[in-house]
Amino acid sequence: MIEREPHLEHWSYQKLTESIITAVLSGEDGIVDYCRLPHTIELIDTENQASNGSFFNKLLECRQATDQAADLNEYGAMIRFDPGTRKIGLQKNLTQGEKNGFRFKFKLQISPHVLQTIAQLPSELRAQYNSQLNILQHLPDAQSIVALLRADTELGRFARQAFMQPIGHIHSHSENTTFSLVADFISILKAPLTKIDLVSLTDGSFHALVTTRETEWITDDIVEQTKQQFDVELKKRLGVDSNNRTKHPLTLIEVERIRANLLKDLTKKFKLGYYQGETNGLLKRVV
Repeated sequence: MIEREPHLEHWSYQKLTESIITAVLSGEDGIVDYCRLPHTIELIDTENQASNGSFFNKLLECRQATDQAADLNEYGAMIRFDPGTRKIGLQKNLTQGEKNGFRFKFKLQISPHVLQTIAQLPSELRAQYNSQLNILQHLPDAQSIVALLRADTELGRFARQAFMQPIGHIHSHSENTTFSLVADFISILKAPLTKIDLVSLTDGSFHALVTTRETEWITDDIVEQTKQQFDVELKKRLGVDSNNRTKHPLTLIEVERIRANLLKDLTKKFKLGYYQGETNGLLKRVV
C-alpha cells in the first residue's frame, strides 16, 4: 500500500521544478515528505513549448545518443541548481559513459551570475571572495565537495551561494530491465544533494527515482555491504542456493518480475519515490 494522502495529486513540470528549488533553498535533502509524494509527475514543460530544456527532451536526447552508438554506450547530463539565478539548469552537452554503467564527474563551477556580481565589487572585497573561491576550487574529490555544500559553516554557506549545485541526473541505460536501476538506486543513496534521477531504458520506458525527507542515506564505507545485501536477497527470491544453482527453472519473464518487485521493495524501504512512464512524458508513481 502506497503511503500518501487520500487525494491523487499531479505535479506539473513547473510544480516539480519549483518543489526541487524549494528543497534546495531550504537545505532539505529530499524534495518532500514520503507521504506527500504526488501520484504523477510531468517531465514536459507544457507552459513553455518552445523550450528544449525540459527533463523529457534531455531524456530523449540521451536515449537517441545510445541507440545511435555502435557500442551502445550510455549518455547523460547533470541537473544543476544555479544560486545566482535561482533556477534549474541542464548540462548542455551530453557526457558519454560506458556500455553498462555511468559515473558523473562533478566539478565545482561558479554561477556566471555570481561571478559577474563579484567582478563589480570594490577591489578589497573582491579579493576576499576570490580567495575563498580559490580554496573551494581546489577541493580534492566529489565527496569533499558534497560535504562542503552541506556544511553549516561560513565557507559552506558561501559555497551554496556561489556554486552550481548537482541536484540530479538524466541518462540512458543500454539494458531493458528495470533492475538495472539498482545502480542508480545505490548512487542516489550515497549522494544527499540529489533530488531526482531520470533514466530511459531501451524498451522506450522512462523511470524516475525521487528523494524524500525520510530517504535513508548510506555512506561510502557501507556501499559494498549494501550491494551484497541486495545480491543475497535477489538470490533468495530467485531460489538460488549457495552453489549458485536454481531449485526451479524460471522464465525470463519470471526473473524480470522478481527483480522488479525487489526494486520496488528497496525503494519503499529506503523511502524513495519510484515513477514509471512511456512516450508522453507523464510518469506514474509505482512505490
